[in-house]
Amino acid sequence: MKYERIFTETPKIAVWDRIDILTTLNGVKQQLELQCSQSGINLSEELITEKAKGVAFCVRSAKDLFEHSSSKNLTPSLTSLYYGTYNLLSAILIGDVKNKLNLETIESFSKNGGHGLKSIYNSPTQDLANDEFVYCCNNGFYKELLKNFGYNVENIVMSKNFKTIKEINPEEIYKLISLKDLLSRIPKLKNIYTEIFKE
Repeated sequence: MKYERIFTETPKIAVWDRIDILTTLNGVKQQLELQCSQSGINLSEELITEKAKGVAFCVRSAKDLFEHSSSKNLTPSLTSLYYGTYNLLSAILIGDVKNKLNLETIESFSKNGGHGLKSIYNSPTQDLANDEFVYCCNNGFYKELLKNFGYNVENIVMSKNFKTIKEINPEEIYKLISLKDLLSRIPKLKNIYTEIFKE
């Protein structure tokens, strides 16, 4: 993997200035062609162009969404961050010359299976620690992202999408991730986490 050092007093701006090359069709095509020649991969001109269009679109969308994420209102800010991240992950998938994915394929993942994560709860109580869970669906964007990154998704995804915890087979219950555990892995949420869970 290639690394680049950027010397600046404003790292966020400098990184986005550097990423800006990936908002243009020619800039992305040049990077994809370089990756192909370095990896010894032969992609058709048509596929490189399709990939370049998809990456440029996703990076532009991500940039716009991140710029709008500084809202004082939490809901639109979090929504912009979520979709900005989704677009960057889409760009990473499309920009991988080892696959044949393009924007249309990525959109079909989400159209057929959503983003691929579902929330589920034991009972409608206020007990976040023991009742709220998230799981990875057997279709959708997240499963495809994990597959592309080399994960054995059969150990992670549910066999089907469940509406209640009671429907889940006992041998699959370990695939649930409690909301509490999920939140505990985000350092920025430490103060909120300790306030809610008292630990």
